[in-house]
Amino acid sequence: MHSIVQPGRRFAMKTEPSCPVATFPSRIGLYKFDSNDGIVFFDWLVMTAIWKGYTEFTYPIQKILKTTKVSRRQQEKYTQQFIDLGFLKVFTRSNNMGRYRSYFVDFSILKTPEVLSHIIEDKDSSFKRWATYHATCQKKATKASAIELANNNDFINATRQRLEDTYNERIRMYNEGKLTGQKPNRLKKSTELSNTKAVKDKIGRLLVQHSDQAIIHAFLVYADDILRGSIKPSRILQYFLAEEDGEFKLFDSYLNKFNMDYSYERV
Repeated sequence: MHSIVQPGRRFAMKTEPSCPVATFPSRIGLYKFDSNDGIVFFDWLVMTAIWKGYTEFTYPIQKILKTTKVSRRQQEKYTQQFIDLGFLKVFTRSNNMGRYRSYFVDFSILKTPEVLSHIIEDKDSSFKRWATYHATCQKKATKASAIELANNNDFINATRQRLEDTYNERIRMYNEGKLTGQKPNRLKKSTELSNTKAVKDKIGRLLVQHSDQAIIHAFLVYADDILRGSIKPSRILQYFLAEEDGEFKLFDSYLNKFNMDYSYERV
């Protein structure tokens, strides 16, 4: 198994609990996975997430195989198991080199008794302390990074442009019949979304609370609802970014819908 030595982290707390992962042989029997592959893959996943600064990270499946000796089939099995438990999100991305997969471990979900009960015996309280510690570190790292980005006008403009690009990509898919199962009688045209200061200010405030990728994911589901005729907002971005008592409730509902209904195979 790979080394568990961790790099210095900007948001590390002074009293980090000892690492309870199964690298220590005495702890292997406490895990509830049905094979050692599950133990190795889980350990690799959480330690890599920490190493990468608690953010979404990319790692080729073949490289995971080489690092952990866990087969592709077993990787897929445990990946789906962790997705179902809710603490792992997996996304399929694309660039000029092709499609690739990225991972995000949510320690705030991993630390919960409901999730831990599926991973390790209840008597091992050290694991909960360890997961809780890293959930705190992840929250601090995410908050600091978000505030920095939310004050970056170039990043706000780029996020607004990504929202527009996402909407027009879903229009293309709608016109091809991929959203409804059949091609429409009337094709929809590409749309330019609002680019006002008010819209960009709201995007900036939303970026303090959520990553740009989370915003894109929620908006993608929102765009699909518009194109399928489920909702008919007069102003697309303004409605999506509506605030109520300082909360983006519509956004939250669509982000939840993305996490519940949109698998990583689909996006």
